[in-house]
Amino acid sequence: MKTFKIIFFLIILIAYQYKAYSQKVLLNENTHSLYDQKSDFGPGQKKFSHLYFGYGLMFDNPNFQNIRLEAWRSTSITTGWRTQRKLLNFYTLGTDLYYNFNDFAIKQFEGKTFPDIALHQKELLSFHNIGAEIYQRITFFQIGKLMGIFLDFGAYANYSFVTKYIEKDRYTDYTNNAKIRVITYRGLNYIEDYHYGVHVRLGINKWVIASGYRLSPLLKNTDVYLPPIWFELQLGLHK
Repeated sequence: MKTFKIIFFLIILIAYQYKAYSQKVLLNENTHSLYDQKSDFGPGQKKFSHLYFGYGLMFDNPNFQNIRLEAWRSTSITTGWRTQRKLLNFYTLGTDLYYNFNDFAIKQFEGKTFPDIALHQKELLSFHNIGAEIYQRITFFQIGKLMGIFLDFGAYANYSFVTKYIEKDRYTDYTNNAKIRVITYRGLNYIEDYHYGVHVRLGINKWVIASGYRLSPLLKNTDVYLPPIWFELQLGLHK
């Protein structure tokens, strides 16, 4: 009788342990199936939006004799919100809204004619722009859920809401109680307010090398043309 009780107790214990184990596994499986939901939003998914930042240079054109740029001081800074929608595994359409600041550093040399013939220590022509672009993206190699390796090409248009011309001079002796004079001119009548052009970008995940060509002039009422080519290194501010 005692042996029967021991065997019965062991059977009940084993059955209880098996039941508890089975419930535990079943509970995990159900929870996994309930919360493992797929999303179509992400860098390599169907839809994605992200903030980005770019810093670049405005390139000089040696064929322009009436104006030249100090290439390494002529800069471009951009920040914007880029949105994309994947139509095929390798093909994406996108839009971009951005703020852009361009600083053209005018080289000082005998024979310059813009905005006048006077030579200064420094001359700057600055543009504050807001704009939009549309682009197409071809993805060559997808890396997991990341953007992978891709090529963008499209068109952009912007509006210059603030423009400034700045001249700076440094004197060896005090002139009007100062050794440095900085003059800023606003409301310039030789500036085109609207500009447009084309661009191309080569990217690897977050990092992008961008270049563009401006098709419209920045200046009016003059035969002077600012160089139209720019380059930027851009960083996507996303995971």
